[in-house]
Amino acid sequence: MKINKMLVSKDGPAVTLNNGSKVVAIYPAGKGVSNSTALDHDGKIVTIKGARICGVGVTKYFSDLGYVLAEPGNADAAVLADHLDAKEAIAMVEEHTRSRAQAITQEFGGKSLTFVPFDADKPALTAVVSPSRGGFSVAFDLTSGFSSGIVNTEYDPEQGLMCMDLSKGWIVDKEDLDNPMPRNTDYGGVIEKAVFVICNSGLGALIGNQNLEMDEDCAIDALYPRGEMVIRLTNGDLLTVGIDAVDELGVNYTREDKVLYIRSRLIGQDSRAFRLGNVIGSIAAALVRVQEMDATPAKKIRKAA
Repeated sequence: MKINKMLVSKDGPAVTLNNGSKVVAIYPAGKGVSNSTALDHDGKIVTIKGARICGVGVTKYFSDLGYVLAEPGNADAAVLADHLDAKEAIAMVEEHTRSRAQAITQEFGGKSLTFVPFDADKPALTAVVSPSRGGFSVAFDLTSGFSSGIVNTEYDPEQGLMCMDLSKGWIVDKEDLDNPMPRNTDYGGVIEKAVFVICNSGLGALIGNQNLEMDEDCAIDALYPRGEMVIRLTNGDLLTVGIDAVDELGVNYTREDKVLYIRSRLIGQDSRAFRLGNVIGSIAAALVRVQEMDATPAKKIRKAA
């Protein structure tokens, strides 16, 4: 678990960076990694470059100044771990979109597929998928903060050259056209779109509600009264994405009716928190955390003599 490797200030921040930020928690650079990630006294995420500071390792440097390993429940370490989970989650979903785009290209090269944009105002378009040439294509979108796999298509004189971007729409075979694909609504906004991208990457499929809708008849103590969507992951677990009573994002990871992990709020600061990439990371962070939990060996309990 990331949090087990974090150092936190014991008696107040002892390290002040060049920009005036005071470090309250740090995740030291691991083997082969050149940067450490820290949380400052204002709650901002800071990157500290270099695997060594003043000639010594980052862990030793901070330990010598009184920083100690974070204990379970440490609030500063929890915030930093949540950020790192989201960052890792963005990369994970990006990689899945690339893999799925390659799989679609290999299976349907030379055949027609229909691209159904998430944006309900844009028309669906049909195009012939370009044959696989052994590589893959990626759409880099600095505005959304997300790099997605794309399926290239053959040039069409009537509609020009079109790429099927997995972060912008569904790719549908003719046999599935009778089943309407979910389209983005004004109410669901970027959270709804992020759920679509996660499903489109091949990590899971929507079950139940296809869009976010306010539940007018929900119980007074409902977890997500402003709407929820459920993704059935490929391993059978459920990821519930919803909006709570104060308009905050909530994510609930369930396995066999047992809640394994709950997180809330968007990762990031200011308006950048609402970028598609950040929202995807805020949702898929739950997957990263549960994967870590699954990979962590259970502690053996010693029996009394």
